[in-house]
Amino acid sequence: MEEAEVDSTEGEVSIGLKGGRPTGSASLKSKEAARRLKELDFDPIEKYVAMYEEVERQIHQLTHEDDGSFKLKYSQMALSQFMATKSNICAQLLRYGYARASETPNGEGKVVPTLTVITSKSKVEFHQAQAAVADALDIKPFKGDNE
Repeated sequence: MEEAEVDSTEGEVSIGLKGGRPTGSASLKSKEAARRLKELDFDPIEKYVAMYEEVERQIHQLTHEDDGSFKLKYSQMALSQFMATKSNICAQLLRYGYARASETPNGEGKVVPTLTVITSKSKVEFHQAQAAVADALDIKPFKGDNE
């Protein structure tokens, strides 16, 4: 959600991100989905693990004889499909085990960028406003190519 603050006397517009739910908190739809799965006694992780084990069993059956020895011939296309399925299951399981990495751990030290637009008819007023903003942000003012 973006919100703009306008100070017409100074001719400045600041845009920053404000509002929203805290970082890492679940949305209402996610909470409702988790509640419904629990109500149905359905565990997606358990189902993925069962699917993985079934694919492993099918790969073994495809590539091994009944006595456990390797088959000399089997369908490479079928094996390739089983391996792709196995990889997809692993990728889905990883989503449950590892959260996506945030660029700012736990939101600490998070800096919300602010854009300040200075409008002025006078070059002197512009440079004064630019210096005031740079001083407030403790940065060096930008010097363009024409200066």
